Amino acid sequence: METKVLNIHGYHGAAENSVYQALTANSINAGGLTVDYDSHSPVKVMEMLCEEFEKGNYTALCGT
Repeated sequence: METKVLNIHGYHGAAENSVYQALTANSINAGGLTVDYDSHSPVKVMEMLCEEFEKGNYTALCGT
């Protein structure tokens, strides 16, 4: 199975941040979503990330 990494950005960050760029530059299949942490509760953010992880068939997580 190919590794697919869900990149979780930091506060006021974006999905295609420097971590994403480093992963893809090293031929690692990576993706993510941009989350406005101020607009959602921590529970909602976790739900969104879990949904994205399952929907995208990710096998690993990385974060800032």
